[in-house]
Amino acid sequence: MSIEIDFNETSQDYYLGIAYQLKQSIPKQWPEDPTEAFELLKEYHAKYQMVGHILSFLRNFHFWNQKAMEQELGKISQFISEAEELNIEQAFYDHTQPTDFYELSNFKKIYYIRIKNNYYNYNHVQHDEEIVTSVFSRYILLKEVLEERLKIEQEKQNELQNQGNKVIPDFSKALEAFSHYISGITANEFKNIVEYHTTISGKRAKWIGKQVDGTRFALHISMTLSNWNKCFELKNGKKLRHSNKNENSESEIDQILKKYLPRK
Repeated sequence: MSIEIDFNETSQDYYLGIAYQLKQSIPKQWPEDPTEAFELLKEYHAKYQMVGHILSFLRNFHFWNQKAMEQELGKISQFISEAEELNIEQAFYDHTQPTDFYELSNFKKIYYIRIKNNYYNYNHVQHDEEIVTSVFSRYILLKEVLEERLKIEQEKQNELQNQGNKVIPDFSKALEAFSHYISGITANEFKNIVEYHTTISGKRAKWIGKQVDGTRFALHISMTLSNWNKCFELKNGKKLRHSNKNENSESEIDQILKKYLPRK
């Protein structure tokens, strides 16, 4: 049974729990079929080791540190780039064993090429379990997790930046600027009309400006005339109609709208 992991989590206890579940779930026997054996390694052995990588990362940084993820992905990308320069035929048939750490690092590139070119769909992975698990857990599984987390963190950062750049209307000053057009409501009531196209208590504001400017106001905030008439009442008691079109030339209210209620 596949064990789902929520990578939004940054609690070390959470990943320790996942690691325990994975270790307890590893089957005692390898399937005879090479493809099934490789799937087992990916689902349990490699995933277990990948969680170990995440635990190490979170012990150091305590959260999904964007700079640290970029650096780790840089190392992974360099490894992959060097691995992809290897001769595939040589990678498939080279069965010598590494004798030191340097050789092991280079040998991992051979196993990466084997993994990416379906070698273990036809060759049983059991005898290469340790090194294949190491390669798959870091250069495939961890890479996928870090790329996704980095994308999410970058989106969060962009959203915060956009919020910081967004012009937020000051509705007290805005209502004051519209004093020749609107009366009888508070800044909070005005805010509700502008943002939600409805009144707070059902009490309508008084539109004391020209009807054509009422149409300009409605168009600017994408408000239907039906909702406008629910929020405002004209001086003559009539309703604002579609026939009251705005003039082609820009008027004073257009400048106030642009300044105090900029379009999103």
